Amino acid sequence: MFSKRSAIILLAAWCIVVQGCKQLETPPAFSGNVKPHRENTSIIVYGDTQSRHPLEFWKKDTTSARRRVANRIAQLRPDLVINAGDLVDRGGSASAWSTFDEENAWLREQGVPYYPVLGNHDFMGGSIAESLDNFFARFPHLERRRYYDLRVGPVAFLMLDTNFNKQADVEIRGQLRWMQGKLEKLERDASVKLIIIVAHHPPFTNSVSIGPNIRVIHFILPLLSGNAKCQLFFSGHVHSYERFRVGGVNYIVTGGGGAPLDEVAESVFPQDLFVDGSIRPFHYCTLTILDTRCIVEMFQLQPDGSWLSRDKLEVAW
Repeated sequence: MFSKRSAIILLAAWCIVVQGCKQLETPPAFSGNVKPHRENTSIIVYGDTQSRHPLEFWKKDTTSARRRVANRIAQLRPDLVINAGDLVDRGGSASAWSTFDEENAWLREQGVPYYPVLGNHDFMGGSIAESLDNFFARFPHLERRRYYDLRVGPVAFLMLDTNFNKQADVEIRGQLRWMQGKLEKLERDASVKLIIIVAHHPPFTNSVSIGPNIRVIHFILPLLSGNAKCQLFFSGHVHSYERFRVGGVNYIVTGGGGAPLDEVAESVFPQDLFVDGSIRPFHYCTLTILDTRCIVEMFQLQPDGSWLSRDKLEVAW
């Protein structure tokens, strides 16, 4: 017969291995204190920082690369970090979040403000309520908002929740009304020079395993029509880097934060403006906000551990 102590140990092991368990203690929180804009404000935008999912055991473990990305960003000490979703492989798992906490401790301890959007993996491994509890515990400054806006000097960010399959119809309509109202208000605001959309799911991609998100195309893209200030759209989900330009908007897929890399096929339409192989290295993007323009630059991790600038885009106003 099992002793009481043995039963407790087995139960704890089952929770950790099978379910990951809900967080029992208050986890460490990131800062939400965005400093006033100054010349050369530096922002990091990247996504898909999750580890390999347990059910994807055949994929290469990317722990080393993921930690290199996290350490590099911490070394840069940016004014702001934006994550395009899939922070962890299972949002309901305590162990997955513990890994995220550990790997980003340096960045958190520096007090760098961190603003993410929700990805599909951030809902896995538990109930929606458990996953959201784990997510918002790290980012109390979001005040449990699944979509929100963020202002950095002349640049306004609209941070969206494109997990439409996790939302009721009334919630979807509410987010779209909010977005339309924000776009109209920002277009009228003379102090706003550039609007940037951040969402997890890409409307355009050449991934061989993940297609363009139909709901983003149907719900989100029509709202961008006629908004001249909206010129950048960042997404993740595809673990690669791609860049498209459609209808005056630059669409950048930046899912190279550390998850196992995805393969992309040869571009047909729209044309991928970044020419590279089918497997593209881990990376992050920097946004440098100047008085009259925003410079976007993508840096890739090289085999020797160094970082190389591989793509650059400038948006002026």
